[in-house]
This record gives sequence, structure tokens and C-alpha cells, in this order.
Amino acid sequence: MKRSGAMMAMAATLLAAAVPVAAQDNGVLWTAAPKSMSEYITEGWQISSHTYQQYSNGNDYNFILQKDNKAVICFVWLPERKDMVAHCRLLN
Repeated sequence: MKRSGAMMAMAATLLAAAVPVAAQDNGVLWTAAPKSMSEYITEGWQISSHTYQQYSNGNDYNFILQKDNKAVICFVWLPERKDMVAHCRLLN
């Protein structure tokens, strides 16, 4: 599966942001994805990229899923918690 350089750069900017995305001055609003990360993977979406960040209070994982020229980014915060949920946003 081909990776989009612009999409990867956009996701990297989002992941590096110290403030919520909706609060940034560029006017980009990230629409919540209508499905869970599990549903996307079950439907054949592929993980095309991921990042991992370790903090003193836990770990964070971020995944970009792609299928048919569409992309979704999913954030998994503190997966050590039993009530952990992935939060996904549409990229296009």
C-alpha cells in the first residue's frame, strides 16, 4: 500500500501538537470516525504507520489505517488501563 507523504506529515504534525487540534489556528477540525479501530481492521483496513510514545504514567500508540485511498488516524492512550478505547479521526 502506497504511503502519502502529505498524509504522514499531517499526522506527524497532529501527533506533535501540544494543544488540542481544534484549538490550533489553522482551522483544521478532525471529524470523529464513525467506527471503532477494531471495526476498521475487521473490514480490511491496513495499518500503514504507527508511533509509540512512552511517558512516566503510561504509553501512547497512534495508528494510521488506510483502505481505498482513505485514511483514518487512531489514538490509543494509556493502553494499560482496562477501560482503554481507541479514538479515531478521519483524515480524508
